[in-house]
Amino acid sequence: MGSEGERLFGIWAPTGGIWSSWAKPVLFTCIDRAVATARIPGVDVDWASGPAVVVADLPGFASIAAGVALAGRGFRPVPLFNAAHGPAEVVDQDPLIAALVSSAEALSAASLPPSAPPVFLLDSRRFPRGRAAEPGKLDNRWMVFPQDLPSGKLLLSLGLDRAVVLREAELMHDLAHILRRWQEDGLRIEEQVAGEPGPPRKIDVPRPFRYRHIWYRALAILGLGRNAAGGFGVRVPVPPPPSGGGGFFRGGFH
Repeated sequence: MGSEGERLFGIWAPTGGIWSSWAKPVLFTCIDRAVATARIPGVDVDWASGPAVVVADLPGFASIAAGVALAGRGFRPVPLFNAAHGPAEVVDQDPLIAALVSSAEALSAASLPPSAPPVFLLDSRRFPRGRAAEPGKLDNRWMVFPQDLPSGKLLLSLGLDRAVVLREAELMHDLAHILRRWQEDGLRIEEQVAGEPGPPRKIDVPRPFRYRHIWYRALAILGLGRNAAGGFGVRVPVPPPPSGGGGFFRGGFH
């Protein structure tokens, strides 16, 4: 990780912060002073109140914008983006990197205390359906697992007994595994649809497929590539061209 990436990661995951050990450094390793920046739009988060855990599962850039807005209401944004970045990537990381850079100073200025409740930031584009990774592409599709977030018991011990999922589309399968565990541990699970008025509403998270299955993680990541530097992302091999040599059927029999 370059010096600029380290500096910015230190803002998003400050030393000694309660939630810093869950922040993912993968995208910060791609940051240098030449990275483009972006304007972070304001987001209506009047629905937010604590104490609560928030999970923002929105499309990339929108997730960070929500996190910045929630920082203004006393929540600590925790980036969980776990995809590698590079040319010809399946899931475009440029908007995320630009937003992480652009919002860092505002986050630093918020001067959030170590006890600030978390808003975990996910990218709902992380596992695009129906998009196989083509040869030559950087397959950086990824998933989130229960080990990537605190347990419900830990959250309860810190006085956090509510979890609000901020989303646009239907609840994604991998996140359902985490929320169901929190629900069984005693947290109240609520949802807030982005852009809709009114307070969050309570939901019941049903048992997802392969819930607590001993092989769940191994089966879930079949077809995904882990990057040696951390996170998800491998280059899909390009098959060699046909040799063009003669074969049994090319010459035939005479």
